[in-house]
Amino acid sequence: MEHYTHLIGIQKAIGAYDRVILMEYMMQGVIVSCIGTFISIGSFFAVISVINENNNEICKFISDKTNMDFFADITLNLSIGGTDICVSLILSCVIVIICCYSSIKSSISMNIVDSLRK
Repeated sequence: MEHYTHLIGIQKAIGAYDRVILMEYMMQGVIVSCIGTFISIGSFFAVISVINENNNEICKFISDKTNMDFFADITLNLSIGGTDICVSLILSCVIVIICCYSSIKSSISMNIVDSLRK
């Protein structure tokens, strides 16, 4: 967020309120975080479907490579539910808010002239 210091200085120079600037950059971080979370969940769904479709082959491969016969009898049934998706979205948004808040707040609290120099 430090690279936004100059932009924040420009916004402050034209009269933007600190809370408006803070909300703008926090919302930007939350939106990017949510997009990344959805991409991760989509990738996870793809991996889960491949594992579930090839369950027998995967367990047989592990059993053959490790010389442990009990892997051949294991059935993998992986899934992800709505609660998992909600928790991951909330967690990613909270992490973004915690990590970005102090950085944005320090840029907002700088003198306008100092922030425009950076």
